[in-house]
Amino acid sequence: MGDNLQAAVSVSMKVRGAVPFSTNTAFTSSPIMRQNGQVINQVEDLDGVRPSPAYPNPNDAYQWIQFVSEVSARCLKHKKGNCGELAAMACLLLFRMDVFPVEYVKVTDNISSNPAIPHAFAVVGRTANQGRYEWPKDDSEIGLPNTWHADAAICDPWDRTAYPAKEYEFFWKNLMSKAAGRLTCVLLHQF
Repeated sequence: MGDNLQAAVSVSMKVRGAVPFSTNTAFTSSPIMRQNGQVINQVEDLDGVRPSPAYPNPNDAYQWIQFVSEVSARCLKHKKGNCGELAAMACLLLFRMDVFPVEYVKVTDNISSNPAIPHAFAVVGRTANQGRYEWPKDDSEIGLPNTWHADAAICDPWDRTAYPAKEYEFFWKNLMSKAAGRLTCVLLHQF
């Protein structure tokens, strides 16, 4: 197991262990989210968890660290969060572990708004640069996971999983079945 995947597995388990509840568990691509055929750990709302502002300025690293720190604190306090909140927590933990590059990514088809899409997760090692202060060597297309660096890993704590990015199609079959259009990834921020 490569370093990126090992970090992603560790963080995915740590985040979901600390924040076991979600409102949106009616749909999941992971069989791990089901127990005896029933979806586990579903709650009614995310009161107290959702941040009031929208995403920060994409070019302001300080605002993003503040944003993911606040979201993480709220999730930990209330023990609940959906994919976006859990992806924010994963990004923060990976950042604190000095794993780079880490990206906060949204999957969308630009049409649907349902329990499955849009979806969010953290990506580790999509680009070739591995240092915190290196300018990104963007040798891949964010919208096409099959172009990502060979060691890239997806950390999806909402789905209680982490996997090599090159295997994304296997894990996205259920997401694809809920999409009205072609799925693509959108970079929200690179840490």
